[in-house]
Amino acid sequence: MNTDMIACMQNVMGCFVQYIYLGKYSKCAMLFSQDKDVCLNLPEKQLYVKGFSSVSKVFCEMEERYQMGEMPAEIFILNSKAYRTYKNRGKGMWEAFTFKYSCHMNNKDLEAVPSFYRFDCDFIVEDHQVKILRMDGYMAVNWLPWKCRLEKNIVERQCLMWDDLKEINGEEFVQIEQLVSRKAHTWESREGDALTFVPIPVAPVIQVYESDQAKGQWLVMGFDISRNMEGSGVVAIRQIGLMKVSFIKKNNEWMIQDDEFFAREVFEPRKVREASPRQHWRPPAPRLPGSPSAEDIFAIESLMPEWTDRLKVGRLQEFVPKYMSQAKDELFFWLGEDEQRIKTGYDQVLKDCLRMDSNYKNNRYKTPIIHSAMAPLIEISEDGTLAYAQWLDQCCTDTSQMTGDYTFPFPAMMNLCKYQHVFRKENGTWKLLKFTWNVWASLGNIYTDPRAWKGWVSYEDVPWPMPFEEYKKISCNLSQSMVK
Repeated sequence: MNTDMIACMQNVMGCFVQYIYLGKYSKCAMLFSQDKDVCLNLPEKQLYVKGFSSVSKVFCEMEERYQMGEMPAEIFILNSKAYRTYKNRGKGMWEAFTFKYSCHMNNKDLEAVPSFYRFDCDFIVEDHQVKILRMDGYMAVNWLPWKCRLEKNIVERQCLMWDDLKEINGEEFVQIEQLVSRKAHTWESREGDALTFVPIPVAPVIQVYESDQAKGQWLVMGFDISRNMEGSGVVAIRQIGLMKVSFIKKNNEWMIQDDEFFAREVFEPRKVREASPRQHWRPPAPRLPGSPSAEDIFAIESLMPEWTDRLKVGRLQEFVPKYMSQAKDELFFWLGEDEQRIKTGYDQVLKDCLRMDSNYKNNRYKTPIIHSAMAPLIEISEDGTLAYAQWLDQCCTDTSQMTGDYTFPFPAMMNLCKYQHVFRKENGTWKLLKFTWNVWASLGNIYTDPRAWKGWVSYEDVPWPMPFEEYKKISCNLSQSMVK
């Protein structure tokens, strides 16, 4: 595993998403290879182009349309990332919650359309820089529009613009990203049952200057959760923006020097159905001595999409034998807060996964069960045999299976959750030993029309592959009629 290349791949993808967020589409072209086989495949936009000049032209046209108000603003909240490298090539996979809205309407009357997206990318090292050789992007699901307004406190000059990405060491990338993830997992100061602002940082771009100075910028999806004005309940206000962070290295250890969050999109408040003390998230993994290796961190991060993708399509029975510990009596599996849901031992865990697979197969419309893994926080024991890992999760699924009501569109049930796992290295490979997932706030109508309790407005029968499993063949077949 080439950890330096994986760090650069993440920077490139983070840069791509941040450019789109700021409407700087033309800058995206410089992230692509100048190889004659470079390819951009976006079926949703009816785009399939090859060659650097064609890719560059498409992005310039997008920026022109965006500036003229003919193209909506786009936000990609990346999650569930996985990577592979071989020689000077790499593969990266990201899923994303997306929002689109017309950016030339009244700032107080915007309607953002949420959806779910997937990126599969090939990378290549070109002139000592990592570039995108091929990008496939596919939209799977739309939900009902969600009202939002634009704040005016974010301007281009306040943000970092990455005109020249520098190479970065994988070890330093991991150390810095873990600092920001820990901040997200611990940003939970409370008084009684009151919750405060919880940021979920995604799409990092990290650059080291000199030997002891670094800067980074993250796209942030935050939730401001607090008592409503009447004091009779809890409401959640989603905010999206950019977080700029500066770092300094002291005694060979990176530290956060300063950070600032610029919110641009502020969404309509939604009532939190449940936010009881038992559902508050668990504390972050404790700091352990030593510095975890980037190779271990990236390997563990890449395991989460193996779970989330199989969960979408009812194939969890494949995950248990392949990615869970072979010490079968030690397996621990707990979904939610109900202690009756605790399963121990290989047979019980597999049985519970088969039950969840059956629920999906009995779903008439095969809507995906969408979970996400964001803000990875991973601590590894000093002997390198155990890893304590956490991710923040925004999950969304339909309620048809519970209600028996298959009237389209379905209600969309959304939870804000936390994964907390223990991995053990067995014969040189990380295996999942303890699996824990719990809800800390349930926002049942966050993707729905609160008057009708409806949510899913469309669903394409996407044959979701597992990470790196023949995605391009699927995507290309959908795009043959779109070749320019």
